[in-house]
Amino acid sequence: MSNMQFHKNRSCMLKFIFLLSSKDRKMQISDEALKQARKYGEDNNADIYLFNGPVGESAYGSFFQAIPKQGVKDTAILIIATYGGVANSAYRISRLFQSMYSKFHIVIPSACKSAGTLITIGAHKIIMSSFAELGPLDVQLYKADEIGERRSGLIARSALTSLNEQAFQLFEEIMIGIKNRSMGSVRFKMASELASQMSTGLLAPIYGQINPVSVGEDHRDLMVAYEYGERLAKISGNTKSDAVRKLVHDYPSHDFVIDFDEAGTLFETVEPPDSDLYKLFAVLGEAAFSPRSKSAIVKLLSAPTKAASKASVTKDGDQSEDTATQGKASKDGAGSSGDSVNGEPVANPQREHRPSDQGARSRNRGGSGRGDKSVQAPDAEHDTQVV
Repeated sequence: MSNMQFHKNRSCMLKFIFLLSSKDRKMQISDEALKQARKYGEDNNADIYLFNGPVGESAYGSFFQAIPKQGVKDTAILIIATYGGVANSAYRISRLFQSMYSKFHIVIPSACKSAGTLITIGAHKIIMSSFAELGPLDVQLYKADEIGERRSGLIARSALTSLNEQAFQLFEEIMIGIKNRSMGSVRFKMASELASQMSTGLLAPIYGQINPVSVGEDHRDLMVAYEYGERLAKISGNTKSDAVRKLVHDYPSHDFVIDFDEAGTLFETVEPPDSDLYKLFAVLGEAAFSPRSKSAIVKLLSAPTKAASKASVTKDGDQSEDTATQGKASKDGAGSSGDSVNGEPVANPQREHRPSDQGARSRNRGGSGRGDKSVQAPDAEHDTQVV
């Protein structure tokens, strides 16, 4: 990107950067944002979706409700802002778009971390702004006997790798030290046996604290993220060789920043937004730039409406006064969750939608030619892993 283009984009984005640290502030989607989204969708023969918040089962259900019942267009463009969530739900969301649309594009204005990265693997094209970032697929596991605290699934693996390196280094130093100090009077066999006994004695108590069951469980949960990623990548064809393994195993921390340039080493097609998308980001405001930590927003921005009105979602997911009437009931019953943005359903972890896979598979999306495809995640032992 040229300096001129960078500064042009910077002017419309810097005012939203401070929002990245906010906690579920009041969000608004203006009439102008909906108008621009519809225009962009018409120009690109695409359905434009917005997803902001944690990736979970309720968000997955809301995506089913958001898909236009009169028939989908050729391309789905998903504007996403998330710090992550449940791997199973991320896989199902990405597979839903792969099954319903010929082309699936992800647009990242700011942060799309962890489970958001898993959704991104399923996209045929990734569009990242100057300040966008992805994150590794490092599974976060709840700590035993702790409330709300998590640990990285890579900790046990990193501990074993570090101990193995330390064990070899300690053995080598002791053996060479014995040989040098004995002036050659101690033979190699004796020196190596002494070094082995001393190394084992020093490191055995540390190895004894590692629970092999925990190591196995961590490895299993990391493999869930890896296998999901491999399946999505096989369909999208947008990942480079060994990219999924790198995302799962090669990054040192859960919050490691994968920026535009780094993403280019992992994915085949990574592009900057065009000027129209930057204008859309500007009018969407914090809905595009500030990932929510509780209830998620799922909305089809390009849906044709007779009268678009401003709406908001408060901190606890309740409706504002100007959407209370619209959210009570929609024509198709989608308002049963009790939360809405401009009359559209809002995913709320307290009021989860759990549509059956069978019902989802049997739904025909009006001539899309893809509505009868199965959208089903591979079996997993549990649904608690968080990436």
